[in-house]
Amino acid sequence: MHTEDTTITPAGGADELARIRQQVEALQARIDEMEVERAGPPDPALASPDSAPAPEPLRVGRRRAIAGLAGAAAAGTAIALTSSSPAAAANGQALLLGGGNAATNPTLLSFGGGNVAGTYGLGVVESNITGVNTRRAALFGVARGTAFASGLRAVGVGPAVDGVVGTSSEASGVVGTSSQGIGGNFSSTATDQPAVVASSTNQFGLMARGPDGAIRLWPVVPVPTTFATAKTGTLYMQGSTADDPLADGALWACVKGGSPGRWRKLAAHNTAGAMHILPVPKRVYDTRPGTQPSQGPKTPLPPRNVARTIDLKYGSSGVPAGANGVVVTVLLVNAAVGNGNFTIWANDKLKPTANTLVWGGDGRRFTTQTITGVDANALVKIDASLQTDVVIDVVGFYR
Repeated sequence: MHTEDTTITPAGGADELARIRQQVEALQARIDEMEVERAGPPDPALASPDSAPAPEPLRVGRRRAIAGLAGAAAAGTAIALTSSSPAAAANGQALLLGGGNAATNPTLLSFGGGNVAGTYGLGVVESNITGVNTRRAALFGVARGTAFASGLRAVGVGPAVDGVVGTSSEASGVVGTSSQGIGGNFSSTATDQPAVVASSTNQFGLMARGPDGAIRLWPVVPVPTTFATAKTGTLYMQGSTADDPLADGALWACVKGGSPGRWRKLAAHNTAGAMHILPVPKRVYDTRPGTQPSQGPKTPLPPRNVARTIDLKYGSSGVPAGANGVVVTVLLVNAAVGNGNFTIWANDKLKPTANTLVWGGDGRRFTTQTITGVDANALVKIDASLQTDVVIDVVGFYR
């Protein structure tokens, strides 16, 4: 094969040509060094016994470069060599990037895998992703606790700079999952700026679910200043303090912003909880013989305050064990003539000095509705100072 060699004779003759050749060789050596620096050291994790040898650095054809440089040298023009080839990797191989990126336009990484389950656009993984559902994510990160502690960490620095912004017209804006830790951890140190803002025009602004509960609030100790100065709609879980040890776990809602704000306690271990009204009242006790339900004893309450234990769960009334309180209607029938009193209270407590109902005269029938405490099994005690039959109907319970 015959290759034609074009001889370049600049104005300076052979000496000038030799000088240009030396410059080209020096530039070629520098290009080789830059290619090695750009590639960086080999990654042992990516090497395998069957790996193909690394390609030689990209070289510019010497005669082609000489011809170009000679023409430029003759014109007295400075010469710069650049490479416009994009960074690339073989299909299925890692893309290694090194050095600074001074580009003024966005750098895009395109992926042509199509609508294939388990594929993703750009992934940063600590080792492998076996058993991990990528859900066709555009950006995907896997941390296994050895080199990386977070699959994604986004930090915004400066005024009005967001750490994470996720939007979607039809699905989820941000999805965070974790097999043993926290799926998403957001925080904000800016004054009056929330850690998370969630909104939606069609469905949920925020949806949370988990085997141990959907949302968990951590108690705050000591009481923050926002408890005194807050905005409407703020939720706050209180921690215990030395002067209020029973406050631990109390959940509050700010119903009117201000300084101080107006707060309502939603739940706490020493409060009644929510009221559950039964669809219809349920009769759980009647002392009169031959009546339902059959819970006994089926005899009148004796005089002189002899206590009797009653189960308010009886007959599948709807009252659960663990209820904090029960609303009952009490009917006294065949009450002895005279000035009597009746009391109902929690089975595991001492009898109070307060009365639930008092009666007098010869009316023989009296009724009242009251709220009573119960023990852990929804049991109560009842007694009366004079003999009387008693009927108890459950209306609802607190829990």
